[in-house]
Amino acid sequence: MKRRPRPFRPSGRLRHDTSGVVALEFALILPAMLILYLGGIVILNAIACNRKVTITARAVADLVSQSTVSSTTAAEVDSELSTASVILAPYSVTNATIRISEVTTCPNLKSYVIWSRGLVGGASGAALTPGTTVTLPSSMTVQGVYFIFSEISYNYSPAASFGFAVPNLLGDNVYMVPRNFTNIPCADCNAIPFDCSKAQ
Repeated sequence: MKRRPRPFRPSGRLRHDTSGVVALEFALILPAMLILYLGGIVILNAIACNRKVTITARAVADLVSQSTVSSTTAAEVDSELSTASVILAPYSVTNATIRISEVTTCPNLKSYVIWSRGLVGGASGAALTPGTTVTLPSSMTVQGVYFIFSEISYNYSPAASFGFAVPNLLGDNVYMVPRNFTNIPCADCNAIPFDCSKAQ
């Protein structure tokens, strides 16, 4: 008749030995700690990028609106748009779509684009067509008042999200009144600049 093996009963010394408990607990919580740490970095980076996007929209509008001459040119506006690559750094301008336009409200109390220039991924594009209607805040819908309207959208793509919800499309827009003149016309920004006499 075979004898059953005796169950293992640790000696009193082994039973009270807790020298490995800390290492075991650390091994259990390490993955969660790493996810929280790396996820925090991703979220903070997204917040920093969003701040850069807002600063860029404001800076581009400010550059155009403080023109010291009574008109501007497409080359000057494009040069001011190109500063976005410096302001956005270290985030790449190739992920950005930036547009600067002049808008006004006509006697029919509708607001229209007068001229517009844009950049997509650092190259010309995305300009609005003159005569396109825009919706201004009600307090800004005043006949004959011109605004410099800056828009930016940024396709933010983190290397990894670690399970955290991170916005992929960041954006902002800013309206500014021209500082030194009633408006800042740009004759060559579009083939046919819009004027209120064409408003329907």
